[in-house]
Amino acid sequence: MTDNKTEPPNPSPSSPPIGDTPEELPDRQGRGESISDLAGLFDQCPNPFMRCDKYGGLIYANRIAVSSVLGGPATALPERLLHPCLAAYKTTTSQVFEIARYPSHYQFIMVPDPDNHCVNIHGKEKFSSQHPEANLMRAEILRLEKEKKELATLALHAQKLDAAGTLARGVVIDFGNFLTMINGYSELYLEKAKDADSRSYFMQKIRDISKEAIETFSQLKFFSLKTNRPFKPVNCNQLVKNVLPILKQSVKDTIAVETKLRPGLRPVMGNEELLEQAITNLAINAFHAMQEGGRLTIKTANVKVDKTHCCRNSEAKPGPCVMIAVSDTGISIDSRFLPHLFDPCAPFKREGAGLELPAACVIAKQHKGWMEAESGKEKGTVIRVYLPVEI
Repeated sequence: MTDNKTEPPNPSPSSPPIGDTPEELPDRQGRGESISDLAGLFDQCPNPFMRCDKYGGLIYANRIAVSSVLGGPATALPERLLHPCLAAYKTTTSQVFEIARYPSHYQFIMVPDPDNHCVNIHGKEKFSSQHPEANLMRAEILRLEKEKKELATLALHAQKLDAAGTLARGVVIDFGNFLTMINGYSELYLEKAKDADSRSYFMQKIRDISKEAIETFSQLKFFSLKTNRPFKPVNCNQLVKNVLPILKQSVKDTIAVETKLRPGLRPVMGNEELLEQAITNLAINAFHAMQEGGRLTIKTANVKVDKTHCCRNSEAKPGPCVMIAVSDTGISIDSRFLPHLFDPCAPFKREGAGLELPAACVIAKQHKGWMEAESGKEKGTVIRVYLPVEI
């Protein structure tokens, strides 16, 4: 009488993996010969032989099958063999299937045995590493792998050249503007500065522009394509506290600075100097947006980036992160310019802004992170830095 009881699709967890010595395995009666009988028949066979139940659970595998096909002790067939095996049992028709596992290539014939509720799998080696065809295949695989590495290296080099070109264009535009303004104020000084007050006014303008050019130039060091700075576990809350006194001293009286630091913030692997510079850059960019005054807020949080977030931003990576958000109540940014906000030669820059945002973005990427921006009318702008937690 046929047993209609539903069996689990996978072998029992208590079943030891096939590939141990026959003495350590119990005989699995009721499904043909015992393990000992099968071992006596097939263990010395030069070709793979396996027997599995109708769900793909291994009943027996000889030594050559364990070492060459399964790759070690196992309780079930490899997925590549599982489906044709189940098809053979269901249709009661023998199936032929091939599998390549270096250094050998096998052809399998799967013969169903409905009386014992199992499938016998006979393998035959088509060629091995000693065969000339296999050597050609291996040589071709090695050649393709080498070519793939070379193409990856070339692609990375092309990206670096593109980044350098983009940076150069941004620097040329900024310094062209600086020199034009310095030249203009110098000519006005020579032509119209008749008294001490006017001379002082023009010299102050020239000094301010020169100072801004020097600050822009100082940002260039963060665009190095290679960095040897040491990374260690750092607490971003402490980094914010470190830069806060400097920010409060340099900001106008009309701008309030506040922090919302998350207690228990997780540490990240990073360089303190670089991350402090990134936070300072974001704050400076916010100050430029609030010429008439406002509020600057620096916030930290533990966040978990999910797949939905990654769909919105191709640079995002799923997993736990530390977020540093710098928000201002100043002039908003048109949504058309947000995707290019971190480019060195972005089409939109706030008044007085230089390379602060692109430099901060480079620092974030050096820490395997990324940046995002959000802006709206009467809401100001929020720039968020995401740093993955790897500790």
